[in-house]
Amino acid sequence: MSSSRFSSIALVKEIESPENPGGLEKRVALVPQDVGKLTQAGIKVYVEYGAGEGVGFTDSEYERHKAIMQTAEQIYKEKEFIIKFKGPSLSSIEQMHAGCTLFCMAHFHSYPERAKLLQDRRINVIAMEEIDESPKVMLDQIILGRQAMATALRPFINNNTISGLQVRVIEWTERLRSAIRRCGNRNPRTLQIIQPPLSFDELDACGSDALYFYDSQSFVDRLDILTKLKNNGTPLFDLFEFERQHGQKAIAAYRESHPPAKFGMRRIQCLHETGMAGARYGIKLISQHWI
Repeated sequence: MSSSRFSSIALVKEIESPENPGGLEKRVALVPQDVGKLTQAGIKVYVEYGAGEGVGFTDSEYERHKAIMQTAEQIYKEKEFIIKFKGPSLSSIEQMHAGCTLFCMAHFHSYPERAKLLQDRRINVIAMEEIDESPKVMLDQIILGRQAMATALRPFINNNTISGLQVRVIEWTERLRSAIRRCGNRNPRTLQIIQPPLSFDELDACGSDALYFYDSQSFVDRLDILTKLKNNGTPLFDLFEFERQHGQKAIAAYRESHPPAKFGMRRIQCLHETGMAGARYGIKLISQHWI
């Protein structure tokens, strides 16, 4: 970081544009903590006023991380590196100096007029949508969780009761992350993660139309809820037991049927920080609406 080529970075606010009708895109490309890492490395980071407000980051948070706040009229001028999600307006490009670098969702084929102007102005462009994961490697732990949840759901799919199934994952851990994501892809509204300590009487779902997924490697059942659930006819699934009996075989079968691509998904799909910020903002809006 100390030898970075770019000595000045501009973080631009998302506004209404052909790519962002109604200004619905509220995310910001750098969170305040990331700005802090850059400023600590000796890089000047300029942030447009209000850049993070759409997802709950205030100007004062950026200032605490040593950002230099600027207006929309100032932010594009005399910067070496400019960051935003959606492509810039034509008028914004006119303010950039030749040789600077723009990092955004460029979509050259969709916006040829903008692409030509960027070329004419000699603006270097890093197209965010063209950056892929490399190499494409899925860890065994991720595959294990996915395969375990798929196996847990299979009986309900086979007997056509999956639509009414309520899934409860006991105690979030990193080992359970991919299992939770696999289940959430089915119907997020029927999935809950419950944290110990909890008693049987506190559980809101049990019986044949519920599934409790847990990992006995980490979950200690001090209140004996698993026995009570089993006696109540509730299906249980233990990730650790699945791993012990079928883990290596399941992982090998997945890798055989899912050969890795030369490159992976678009890297932008793998960035979670601003997605979480957007989720926080959504929860804030819901709480304001219902209170």
